[in-house]
Amino acid sequence: MWKRNQTEEEYVDTKVKEKNEKQAGTGDTWKVNWEKARDERYKPKFEELFNKVLEKASVTAGEGVSGAKYTLIVKTTFIYPGYNIGISKMPSYVDFEFIWVETDNKDKVISKQLMKNAQGSQMMGFDFDIPTRVAESYAIGGKKLAALVWKKGLK
Repeated sequence: MWKRNQTEEEYVDTKVKEKNEKQAGTGDTWKVNWEKARDERYKPKFEELFNKVLEKASVTAGEGVSGAKYTLIVKTTFIYPGYNIGISKMPSYVDFEFIWVETDNKDKVISKQLMKNAQGSQMMGFDFDIPTRVAESYAIGGKKLAALVWKKGLK
């Protein structure tokens, strides 16, 4: 389990070691899948819900969007992956730090927000794998941040 005082690197190293001790190579495979999930599942879910909330303001966020005045840096500071074993389940939780900077001057920080415990699970219980639950936490993070942006500045 990822402890709040651990870095992601420490958590991943511990998981890889534990899994490889049980069965050689499984930890290495787990690490590849852990890292791949960021780009293939977590980031797209965050962007999808962020954009869905802000589409009414004709705002689109995403990597490589040209002409953006501001850039959002999303830092994940903690992930609890949760579990689902059929008869019992616990959602994932993700903590974020959101940093808004000027696109042309990344050293100029405009705003920072912290979000704790963005909870992720699926309603029908089809979240047996970790990336599915964690992706839902990222979706909630994107949705809540977009709602804050809408409320504070775009409405």
